Amino acid sequence: MPAMIIFGPVAQGASGEKSSRSEAVRVTEDAETVIQKLAQTKTGFSEFETPGRSARKVWVNRMQVRMVRDLATGKK
Repeated sequence: MPAMIIFGPVAQGASGEKSSRSEAVRVTEDAETVIQKLAQTKTGFSEFETPGRSARKVWVNRMQVRMVRDLATGKK
């Protein structure tokens, strides 16, 4: 089951003020695998793959992750 990684509020502008808006990315790994990979990294970064035809690799900084959750695929 794919997961969604949700990041904390992003900084806006040069003054560094925070926005209430959060960013998110969908990945092919399930939430438990995402959490394990983020917990085991020595550098603070882990590589994941996005789903779909135009799949790509993304690097995630564990210090910026607010929440990880599984997504329902709609397939049975």
